[in-house]
Amino acid sequence: FYYNGTLCGYAIVYKPEAVLDLLYVDNNHRNKNIASTALKKLGIRSAAVDRENQPAIALYLSLGIDVIYADE
Repeated sequence: FYYNGTLCGYAIVYKPEAVLDLLYVDNNHRNKNIASTALKKLGIRSAAVDRENQPAIALYLSLGIDVIYADE
């Protein structure tokens, strides 16, 4: 993902199911709605996540994305 012309993150997505496997946003670019915007543009429907990653789980659920726990 780019923010003001700077590469600040990336995602690994399994298509055509639109399953998010990995999402990364650089620490210097967090809290700028980059992840939310990217997830919406990518049309993510579900996301694999570790149970301990509560911030990610909260984000995905707030966007209506189904959470798949990576340890299941």
